[in-house]
Amino acid sequence: MSSGFERGLEPLEIVGATTKLDNVIFFMKWKYVERVELVNSKAAKLVCPQLVIRFYEKHIVFVKDKE
Repeated sequence: MSSGFERGLEPLEIVGATTKLDNVIFFMKWKYVERVELVNSKAAKLVCPQLVIRFYEKHIVFVKDKE
């Protein structure tokens, strides 16, 4: 099955992420499509880098050292 990128869909938002065999996989929401799709993070970084940055800005947590 081809990805939304290959089908010419417009990425709207990354709604989640998981890992599979040490690879990050994003749950991608597409414009005009109801269902989310699993997308390799490497492909997303190339096609829609701003969405990837926005996702990490929302979800990354920095932990301070206990010094």
